[in-house]
Amino acid sequence: MYREILNDLKNWKNKARRKPLILTGVCQCGKTYTVKEFAGE
Repeated sequence: MYREILNDLKNWKNKARRKPLILTGVCQCGKTYTVKEFAGE
């Protein structure tokens, strides 16, 4: 499933001086799914 947040995560990963990643949002909005997809790439 395509999510626009994956592009933001890729940009975050490619920054030279990135800060720790914190994802916030309401319950059942796909935070865990998105992180698992990002980690699998």
